[in-house]
This record gives sequence, structure tokens and C-alpha cells, in this order.
Amino acid sequence: MKYQSTSRILCFLFHAIIIAAFGSLGMFFGVFVVPEYFSTYNHYFVSIDGDYFLFLELAVLGLVLLTLSIFGLINAIKGIIKPSDDEPVVKSLTFFVAEGWVVSAFFILQGVLLFDVVSFGDSKNLAFVIIMALLFAIMLLIATNIPMVRLYDGRDQTPLLETLSLSAGIVGLFLGLEVFSNLIFNWLRGENSFSAYHEVNLLLGIIVGVSLVIAVLAVLASVVIKKKGAKGLIIGGFLNSASVFILGGGLLSYALTDMLVDTDKTLRIHFNIKDRSWGGYGFDVMAMIIGALAILGSVYFFVATGKDARNKSIAKKKA
Repeated sequence: MKYQSTSRILCFLFHAIIIAAFGSLGMFFGVFVVPEYFSTYNHYFVSIDGDYFLFLELAVLGLVLLTLSIFGLINAIKGIIKPSDDEPVVKSLTFFVAEGWVVSAFFILQGVLLFDVVSFGDSKNLAFVIIMALLFAIMLLIATNIPMVRLYDGRDQTPLLETLSLSAGIVGLFLGLEVFSNLIFNWLRGENSFSAYHEVNLLLGIIVGVSLVIAVLAVLASVVIKKKGAKGLIIGGFLNSASVFILGGGLLSYALTDMLVDTDKTLRIHFNIKDRSWGGYGFDVMAMIIGALAILGSVYFFVATGKDARNKSIAKKKA
């Protein structure tokens, strides 16, 4: 037995704190703010003139960490009930690692893509926002990866890959569901909604489609990795590569649609709907760059996974 009772209790307490804190954040923005954002009723719950993508990020971040910590809390309880079994504790700690990656991704997005939503349209704040966001991301990645390496030193890393794939699927699922709620409320509100601009629903539809496809691929990869062992790692690698490819294609599609359809810069739904006149093409250009890099990266990992599968097949035949 490697993990003592103190570690097991701390896992329980920290996951419970995350559930309370981020659960409140996710439920508030995810249930009361985001669905009504494009309607004339959006000011009932939030008086701050915030940007759509900022509120959407907070909703998804809160709901994802809530879900991951529920899984982590369940395993922490199992670890307390079975003090001689370390596996539930490892799983509980692995969900902390996954949460660290999710929050790091949040800050990376703020620094390289969504810098405009927290600079509030002031170009003087851009440098500060980008530098601080990337700094926080680097700090979180270091704080996440050091315990991750120690946690899986000499261990089978399959549970880690399974959990990370599951986490990506959960992110895609909540992102798709939140944006889909906008489409539903836009349809219900009709002309009382900003969705009177049909291009808005087109952009929202791209996000929904891409997010839900990624969610299915990532969750399927997690299941395959868990069930199929070594073979599952190969299949999971292909599925995760496909999800990254879809992500890149989605970013390119969104950016091109935003630039070509909204030629007068009056939509820009990632900005505040009350001030749609501001905003250049910074978001769209960065989305295309990141999308292209994601596609290239997915092709590389797809080819690398295929080579790994072929090498293992050859080695197995020789044996």
C-alpha cells in the first residue's frame, strides 16, 4: 500500500471543494446565462456586458470540472472504503491531472485565440492578456505534469490516456450542449432574439456539430482504450487523431464563415452583442492558424500511430 489515509482523505476533500466551487460556476453560467445570451432577456442574470465566448468558456469549464471531480470523488470514496487498494486513489489523482490539463487549455485559448474576449475591445490590454494567460498556462502545465510523471512512474499509463480522452469528450459534449441550447432558445424567442441574424445560428451550428462529433470520437477512444488493452491504444490513437482533425477543420470552417458572411463586422458573436461594431479579424486569423496546425498535427499522429501498429504487428509475427 503506497497511499496512506491522509492522501485518500485529501483527494476526497479537494474533489468536494472543486465540485462546490466549479459546480456553482458551471450551473450559473451554463443554465442561466449562456442559453439566453442572444435574447432580449440576457440582462436578467448578468448585468456585466461580457462577451459570448467568455461566458461560454466559464460555463463549459465549470461543468467539465464538476463532472471530472464527481468521478474523482467516487474513486476517492472507494479509496477510503478500501484502505489496502491503491488503484482507486490513483484514478482519483488522475482526474486531478485531467482537470489541470483542462484549465491549462482554458488559459492557452485565452492567450492564442480568445484574447479579445477578456481585453474588452481595448487593444492596449492585448499584450497583458496574452502574456498573463500563457504564463498561467505554463505554470499549470508544470504543476500538472510533475505529479503526473511521479504518479505513473513505472506504472501502466493506459488509465491516464483513458482519462484524458474521456476528459476531451466531456469538454466537447458540454460545449456542444451549451451552444445547442442557444439554438433552441433562439428558435423559441424568434424575432426577440439576436438570432434574427440567421448567420449567427449558422456559426452556432458549426460549433455544435464539431463539438458533438469530437465528443463521440473522444469518448469512444476512452472506452476502446479501457476495453482493448494494447490494441485499444492503437485504435484510440486513430480516434483521437480523427477528433483533432475534426477540431482543426471546424476552426477553419468557423473562421472562414465568420469572415466571408460577416463582411461588415456587425456579427462577430464572440464579442459583446451590445457592441458588434468593434473587432477586426484577429480571432479569425488565429483560428485559421490553429486549425491548420491541428490538421497537420492530427495527420502526423495518425501516420505515427499507423507505423507503431505496423511495427507491433511485425514484431508479433516474428515472435
